[in-house]
Amino acid sequence: MPNDKSWPCDPESVWAAAAPAAAPGRPTPPDIGDLDDFRRLAAPGDGAVGGAVVYAMAGAFFLAVGIVALFFRPDPVDADGFLGVLQWLIRWYPIAPLAVGAAFLIAAPRSYRRDRADHPHEVRDLYEAATDRGILVEKTGASFRILDRSDGWVDAAVGVDVRLDAVRAAHIREAFRSWIALLGADA
Repeated sequence: MPNDKSWPCDPESVWAAAAPAAAPGRPTPPDIGDLDDFRRLAAPGDGAVGGAVVYAMAGAFFLAVGIVALFFRPDPVDADGFLGVLQWLIRWYPIAPLAVGAAFLIAAPRSYRRDRADHPHEVRDLYEAATDRGILVEKTGASFRILDRSDGWVDAAVGVDVRLDAVRAAHIREAFRSWIALLGADA
């Protein structure tokens, strides 16, 4: 079924009007053909410390909650049946945050060691995926924000393949810049 709707702000005329007169200067793309260069220029940093710090802070928080709760325990009351069990749970609930805090503090160094050991393998896997099916792009900022699935609104960007010559890359950047500006003015 044909689509009778056209794109807003006529992108074909924007594309025709955006042709640059001359090719602007453009830096040469980095060579990431070698794993060491990839690790230095493009690989994500080692996040092992961050995870361990989060575990340690959570452990310290739960331990503090448990210790403070021990000081404010209610006095024992003689009760039987359901009320007796409920009274026992209320009196000894600080055991739960103490146990959770200890578990987090035990997990912190284990998480750090595991993440440190896994990081080189993750970088190698990322490098193999990038060289196998990746495209290096030159990122150009756009003048609008898009809704991200996890963090909310983020600045949009247009990625232009670095294998394109400078004139075609400039044409693409200018066409998107002009079209996005027309879309913003049309709203």
